[in-house]
Amino acid sequence: MPYTADSGGPFPDRGTIVFVTVGAVVTILVVQALVLPFVVRRARLPYDTDADRELDLARTTASRAALDALPTRT
Repeated sequence: MPYTADSGGPFPDRGTIVFVTVGAVVTILVVQALVLPFVVRRARLPYDTDADRELDLARTTASRAALDALPTRT
């Protein structure tokens, strides 16, 4: 937002425009922050089991690698 207009004088109602813009941005952010938890609960999304499966796979892979690294008896 420029301080001066093309004519060289102060930009008309610059303070009001900045105030309204900041107010709109803050209002949008606050409304989103307050509404988002309700929307997520209302959506009833299924529980994400991918993380559990990935953890099981990582444990299995690590266990196999550890067992393969052990020396064998002859």
